[in-house]
Amino acid sequence: MNKNNAPVTVIRPEEGSTPMKRGHAWGAKIVCLLLAFIIWLYVMQVDSPKHEEVFHSIPVELTNTQVLDGESGLSVYSGYGNTVDVTIIGKKSLIDKISGGDIHVYADVSQIETAGSHAVPIHVEAPAGLTVGTVSQNAISVYCDARASKVVDVEAKISSFTMASNLEMGLLIPEYDTIVVTGPKSALDKVEYAQVVLELGNVQASMTASGKLVLMDESGFRVDDRYLKMSNTYVTVEVPVFSYKTLPLKVEYKHGYFNDDNVNVQVRPMILDVKGDPAVIDRMTEIVVATLDEKKIIGNVTQLVPLDLPDGLTAADGTENVTIDVTHVGTFTTIFTVTDIDVTGAVGIDYAILDKTLSVTVRGTLEQLSKLRPTDFSAVVDLSGYAENTSGVITEVAEIRIDSSYAEGVYEIGEYTVQVRIN
Repeated sequence: MNKNNAPVTVIRPEEGSTPMKRGHAWGAKIVCLLLAFIIWLYVMQVDSPKHEEVFHSIPVELTNTQVLDGESGLSVYSGYGNTVDVTIIGKKSLIDKISGGDIHVYADVSQIETAGSHAVPIHVEAPAGLTVGTVSQNAISVYCDARASKVVDVEAKISSFTMASNLEMGLLIPEYDTIVVTGPKSALDKVEYAQVVLELGNVQASMTASGKLVLMDESGFRVDDRYLKMSNTYVTVEVPVFSYKTLPLKVEYKHGYFNDDNVNVQVRPMILDVKGDPAVIDRMTEIVVATLDEKKIIGNVTQLVPLDLPDGLTAADGTENVTIDVTHVGTFTTIFTVTDIDVTGAVGIDYAILDKTLSVTVRGTLEQLSKLRPTDFSAVVDLSGYAENTSGVITEVAEIRIDSSYAEGVYEIGEYTVQVRIN
């Protein structure tokens, strides 16, 4: 019994209730709190419309420079290379999907009208769904100068190559000698020439190579060409490569009458050092300096002929002419009077031969010449090139023919013509 006789209130569990079910109620409350916290985090960190993020070093583009050139005759001399920091505001889920390259930052120079330094406002365009907050600066300094043009030489330079020791590289030949550079006069005054630097690798023969042109000052340092425009930015360069070879000099004969038994022909110089493309020079065994027409060489002669080398070859010592000495051995000349003059090809043509005889100089051995007779010779004139309505006196070349068993190797000297009247 209670000491104070006070009634005692006894709380009895409801029928079917257990301590385990009370624990479940507390767990449900904790889960709800966690879910609420996660939703709050999602809203604040992902879908909050007020999320801000700073994008650093966004390049500032200069726009409407062409308008400046066209309307004011000015060119930008400084202003490129500026960057700014931009704060972007919006949903974090959208901001997380962009980079600095998606933010367009530009300065419009079209309003500049005079040379000098100008403060040009900066404009920023954010990607769709986002807004621009703060920008680290509101304007950039742009310097303009009068636009001018300048013609400069194009030079080629090789930075690296390998080549066999028996080869030699010639002078580099750019496809064009000069280019036109346009831009602000202050920058243009620093430009001395345009240069292309080539890396050729292993060089085995003549070749071509291409590269980008850069502008250089008189000290050989590169000029900042961001403010300058070149009429050509790339150039192709011929790279000639030579090898050397010593070759004998020879002559050929037009009709085949000359040989080692009846003529002594000497070429001076007898040999020549030539240089040329390895692909050409490697297959050369001799150089033919002239083709002699035996019928036009009356006696012993000395001829000076220009040295005409095959394409791709040059004389290493600069030789330009060759001397050819021709000395006849064991042959002589005599004159025969030819009276047998005939015509071929005169179809439908009425003609009359005006020259009744020809005095023909003939070369051969004494034995051959002594056995020949005037009746062994004839002359033939070809009139097949004339039409039926042709009239007048014409002069045509006569072909000399020798009909004799003693005529092998005998030939006429010079050219002979006959006059013919066509009615």
